[in-house]
Amino acid sequence: MTAPHLKSGLRALLPVLLVAVLGTLLINVTRETLADRIQA
Repeated sequence: MTAPHLKSGLRALLPVLLVAVLGTLLINVTRETLADRIQA
């Protein structure tokens, strides 16, 4: 009975994980771009 519950929980967490990873990547890229602009 724990397996289906675990799967549904993972399905609910997957989009949150994706958003978190994409958000972190976006922030890193934005910081690098801003740093390059400030230095140049």
